[in-house]
Amino acid sequence: MTTWTPTALLLAALLTLPTSALGQTPEEPGPRERLEEAYTTIAEVTATVKTQEALVSELTARMAEVLDYKAFAARTLKGRWKKLNSTQKKRFTKHFRELLLRTYSKRFKPQTTFEVTYRGDTRWLGDDKALGEVHTTVTGTRAAADVSYLFARDGRTKAWRIVDITVDEVSMAQNWRRQFVRVMDKEGFSSLVDRIRSKAEASSAKP
Repeated sequence: MTTWTPTALLLAALLTLPTSALGQTPEEPGPRERLEEAYTTIAEVTATVKTQEALVSELTARMAEVLDYKAFAARTLKGRWKKLNSTQKKRFTKHFRELLLRTYSKRFKPQTTFEVTYRGDTRWLGDDKALGEVHTTVTGTRAAADVSYLFARDGRTKAWRIVDITVDEVSMAQNWRRQFVRVMDKEGFSSLVDRIRSKAEASSAKP
């Protein structure tokens, strides 16, 4: 019969404790896990809200943790972003967030359901795994769309957050970049922000 010493008993007890109890931080959820959480949130919202405006409002409140609006905004102004001062970056991000949410929310309709199919696990870009893509197909009541999400780590929290969305092979960041850079170069930064604000408002007015 094995005789357990107090030291051996303590070690055995420690080995059975979860990592959080030992003072270690649990591993941060990866891109796919983060997206699964986001889709669960979207499904809850779309199934319960009654209007598109309510859908946008709910997603605005709930998606802040998974969408990195500043990094997303910076990708749309690639080549121009660093030329902006901190005030301009904040102003641009504020109105860009509204446009992004309203545009993305139109993929979903109030009081409906949808099905998500994951096309493989996270696809890492580069050996350092600084960026990860998650590919899905979203099937609604009327049509299906291939939607891919580009994730990057948040520099402050280290959490994986979305920095671009591609719908049917069209990147939202790249598509907007072509429009935004052209306006900014021809008409200036203030004109660009005004156009983004107007575009978001026009989007909210449409059924």
